[in-house]
Amino acid sequence: MSQQQQQRPSSSSQQSSSSSTASGGPSNSAAIAQLQGQGPSIPAQDLGEMDSGPGFSKFAGGLLNSIAPDEGSSVQLKITGKIPLYASPALSVFFKPTLNMGVSKRAGKLSATMGLQAAVEASGEFLALKAALEGSFKGTLTITGDHGEEIFDQFLLSLRYIVEGACDQANVPDTFKSKFLNAVMSDEDVEDTIEEMDSKDQVKLDLEAYIKGSASALGMSGSLTAKAINSTTLKNDGSDNLTTTNTTQQEIQMGPFKAIRKQINGQTLISIRATHDFSLLKTPVKGAAQIEFKNNMIDKVQLSGSISKELTFDDVYELMMGENGWLSSAKDALGTAMRFLGTELNNPVLTGVGNKLGGTAISPQDANISELGKEVTKQGPEFDGKAKIKFDAIVSWQRGKGFKLKFVVATNNSVSFGMAGNSISLTENDRLMDLTIGNTGLQVDFS
Repeated sequence: MSQQQQQRPSSSSQQSSSSSTASGGPSNSAAIAQLQGQGPSIPAQDLGEMDSGPGFSKFAGGLLNSIAPDEGSSVQLKITGKIPLYASPALSVFFKPTLNMGVSKRAGKLSATMGLQAAVEASGEFLALKAALEGSFKGTLTITGDHGEEIFDQFLLSLRYIVEGACDQANVPDTFKSKFLNAVMSDEDVEDTIEEMDSKDQVKLDLEAYIKGSASALGMSGSLTAKAINSTTLKNDGSDNLTTTNTTQQEIQMGPFKAIRKQINGQTLISIRATHDFSLLKTPVKGAAQIEFKNNMIDKVQLSGSISKELTFDDVYELMMGENGWLSSAKDALGTAMRFLGTELNNPVLTGVGNKLGGTAISPQDANISELGKEVTKQGPEFDGKAKIKFDAIVSWQRGKGFKLKFVVATNNSVSFGMAGNSISLTENDRLMDLTIGNTGLQVDFS
């Protein structure tokens, strides 16, 4: 009787006595937590040592079928096991996955999101492969399928992909590499799994790594440590061939700037985000800046800030109709913040946007006043009450579209004033005024 036939799933209290421990867990547990939702937690299951990858898939898939949630529900589950990739008296490699899973059922499909970690037992010349495998098997795997066996067949498909990459990284000879891959899943089983995948079945593999380098390509300079996420989606192309879509993403933090760099279909996309403090209506705000690059050329920049203040009707009138300089002050604050970002990133486009903003005339008389806004300004002298008012300020520039400045004044609570015949009611998020400059006639591109 084979080892596969002898083993049965057991709770975590009966786990294998192997001395090897799993490596550190993934950092992106948010995706798993989101999928798990409020679902119950199933006791952890150790499948023990299997005789092959398909043996692991058979028992894990059967276990998943036995506890699969009902439509619209989810469960939590942890599965561990041991898969031999190669075993001989002189050389051996055993892969020991730990899968922290959230499983849900929607529209008849099972979706399993797995937080990946693993330990590897290796002897002889395969120590480099051990390090490569443990380093590669970190991240999140999301699989959509019809039942438990299909979920874990697609898991083996992903594991083959991971093992192949680790073998290449460790310079494993092709002879051994082929044995490792077939121990996980044979070529014939790969074809069968792909044929079973319908248009809604897919595998999304997000693997994490940590790299050191320079951010000079992002418009920043200096040494840093960055997290890289390599995303791979595996699907049946409709002709029983496997299509692979790869996206590489780097996340970099330097000072106030967080940069995300993606490579999709040969195009490099970079997004830089930062916060910068400035003032709106004499109130400190934490502005949000976002800068987008396409193929290392700046494509879009936006800086925004928002505050909520309790104002009298007279204050609202002055804000919307008066010449007290609040809007000009807010515009100047945005311009100063944009020039600061341009200096920090040594980027002339951002500096140019800041300068353009500083030279743009602005007046409340240019604004669009809503019917409610007109009513509020008309009733100003009649009411002594206060209302919460939200003030949003946004400046943006996009290549080929130019520069845009926008202010919005809206209510931020619901309240009524006065008596019947002489009353006014405000509802949260009612727009009172908006002012936009730059929709036409300001198609400015900076070199």
